[in-house]
Amino acid sequence: MEKTISLVLADDETMFLGALTSLLGLEEDLQALAAVSNGAEAVAAVKEHRPDVCVPDLEMPELDGIGAAEQIAKSVPCKMIICTRHARPGVLRRALATGVTGFVPKTMPRQSKNSGPPAGRKLPATRGSRAGSKKAAGRSSDPPVPARDGLG
Repeated sequence: MEKTISLVLADDETMFLGALTSLLGLEEDLQALAAVSNGAEAVAAVKEHRPDVCVPDLEMPELDGIGAAEQIAKSVPCKMIICTRHARPGVLRRALATGVTGFVPKTMPRQSKNSGPPAGRKLPATRGSRAGSKKAAGRSSDPPVPARDGLG
C-alpha cells in the first residue's frame, strides 16, 4: 500500500479552495487535513496537523503564501508548493529563497476552439450520443447562429 500524502490547503478564493479540496480528495494517496482561507491560518494548521505538504495561494490576506512559507520553514518540516496565477520571475525567486519546493499554476493557456483530443486519441462514444448524426457534424438544415461581438 502506498503512503498517504497529507496536505494543508490555503486559498482565499472559496470556490477554488473547495474545488481543489474536492479534486485532491478523489486521489487515494492524498488526504487534505485542513483547508483554510489565509496565510496565518495556514501556519496554524500546519503547526497543528504537521502535514507532508502545504499548498498555499501566493496572494492571500493577513499573510501571503511566501510569508506563510517563511514561518512554516522555521517551525515544521513541511514541503511547500505555492499555487498561483501570478508567476512573475522576481516573486518566484523570492519564494524559492524561502524554501518553497515548487509552484502549481492556477491557470492554463486557453486552447484553440478547434483543438480536439491529443493526436492519436479518439473521444469515446457515449450512450445516446449523436456524434455520427448530420446535426452533430454541422450539417443541420438549421441556419447557423451568428457570432456576437467577436466571441464566436
